Amino acid sequence: MVPSAEQTEELILQEQLAERAQKSLAQRAAMLRVYNYYRIILSFLLMILFYEIGDQSFVGTYAPDYFQTIVLAYVILNVASGFYCLLVQDPARITTPVIVGITLSDLVFITALMITSGGVESGLDSLLIFAAAFGGVMIHGQISYLFPSTALILAFASATYTRMIGASDNLQHFFEVALIGVAAFAVNALLQYVANLLVKQEMEVVSLSTLEKMRQFAERSRRELEEQYDRFNVLLMSTSEGVLGLDTTGSIIFANPRACELLAINHDDLINQDLQDFMVENENQNDRGSSIIFDALGITPRASYHPERWKSYQGETFIVDISCEKTVNKSAENTGAVVIFKNVTEERHKEERLQYLANHDSLTDLPNRTHFLEILQSALSRAARTDRTTAILVVDLDHFTVINDQSGQQAGDEILKIMAGRLTDTVRPGDMVARLGGDQFAIMLVDLDSAESAALVAEKVIQGVSTPLNLPSGPESISTSVGIASTRKDKAAADELLAAGVSAVDSAKARGRNQYCFFEPEMQQKAEEKKRIQMLLRSAVDNNEFQLMYQPIVDIRLGRINSSEALIRWFPRESDPIRPDIFIPIAEESGQIGNIGAWVLETV
Repeated sequence: MVPSAEQTEELILQEQLAERAQKSLAQRAAMLRVYNYYRIILSFLLMILFYEIGDQSFVGTYAPDYFQTIVLAYVILNVASGFYCLLVQDPARITTPVIVGITLSDLVFITALMITSGGVESGLDSLLIFAAAFGGVMIHGQISYLFPSTALILAFASATYTRMIGASDNLQHFFEVALIGVAAFAVNALLQYVANLLVKQEMEVVSLSTLEKMRQFAERSRRELEEQYDRFNVLLMSTSEGVLGLDTTGSIIFANPRACELLAINHDDLINQDLQDFMVENENQNDRGSSIIFDALGITPRASYHPERWKSYQGETFIVDISCEKTVNKSAENTGAVVIFKNVTEERHKEERLQYLANHDSLTDLPNRTHFLEILQSALSRAARTDRTTAILVVDLDHFTVINDQSGQQAGDEILKIMAGRLTDTVRPGDMVARLGGDQFAIMLVDLDSAESAALVAEKVIQGVSTPLNLPSGPESISTSVGIASTRKDKAAADELLAAGVSAVDSAKARGRNQYCFFEPEMQQKAEEKKRIQMLLRSAVDNNEFQLMYQPIVDIRLGRINSSEALIRWFPRESDPIRPDIFIPIAEESGQIGNIGAWVLETV
């Protein structure tokens, strides 16, 4: 999510403050290291004065033994704190407690060195002011007054202690102590004032820097918005879909050129039009179409509209595909909607045409085999719940191949279209005629009293088909064979019923054609046996299942064998022997007789 201007300003300010804090920490760490160098040099300088200059009267003169111990401890403390400041890489680890501890220890050690050197008279009291000033520089705010207060208390305690032990009886020392305290507080107040000025100046610098970054950000955002607007405008104007902006009442407040083109109206006339004026009312009053738009706007339509149909300004209707999104403001209040639509009339017609071609025969416009089986299966499912009968008629034109070869394919196609019309006229409106392929058709008869009622339709089909045809090549008569299969009490599958009808029409052709024949179980058994023999014939030659029997031909006059006749016999591995009068016609019909004939010639 893109941050708002206020959020961006806050982020920039936080970055500036973080940079300032990091810079302040680095500066404080550098000052502490410098101060540690100073303390180390100071402690070593006191040691040099104590050990090398014997006639001095202000360093360790009152209690040399104690001074020696204290100054050595002071050296060790300063070296240790110096190493700590050098080893610490992270400035954030030099915290306020660390600085307070170092400053207070400094004040204590300087006070102890001052006492062992004779008190205020030694002149080391000025070091207290310097140490307190360092603490005020490092730490801002009210806590900084801890250091001059501590320095004043320690200086007063030092003057009191030296007076009690008789090291000094001059009351002037207390006046000097007061001056030390005043100087320490004055220096600290001055440092705090300067520090506050610096902080205020830094905040002003941060504000100026923030404003500059905000200006740069605003300029960059303006350029990006302009670029985005240009890209959006190009996309909006060049898109192939219509885009409409609506207010909360459904009035059009924006339209791209494609929307004006689809609605056949110019832009100025389209603005402020009610979108409902371009919707087609639905005859079904219970169907509130285009609800996606009205739901987005939160309004009630004036009428019931078709969910997929709009009309142009001239009243021409078209099929439309719609998407709609409501628009809201920063307060999440509905301000209208954006509608994207396109004319999909041509695409929808293409889809319907493809769907039609997938289910229908392109020559006769009848349902094809696939569609016929789907409808037949539905009819069989309904018939299973009633006592009514469903039957199919498989219609096969007799000798159509001969007629097609003699008259030509164009004449054959014309005959098929005529026959499709005649078959359709023969049946009732609720029945169905389909083309299975080639010159074979199928008729579904539903809601019959009995299977015998299908015979009446079969007779009408035979009579209707036999009516002479007036072709450009001359009159032509054609007959047909019809196979009838009907549902029994048990539920049947569509493909099984169709297979039964095909078996029945084969039986009608075998009986002389131009007649109808009912399917009987014996036909199914023959069909299954025929299929089994066809399967076995595929591997008979490779498995050496055929044998030749040679029957001699005798010349009676000469009384000797003149020649021999080769007779083929078949002994399948997984079946009983099959007679030639059974398998040879099947082999001829299935086209396998060629392989068998070649084997016979080679074997003979």
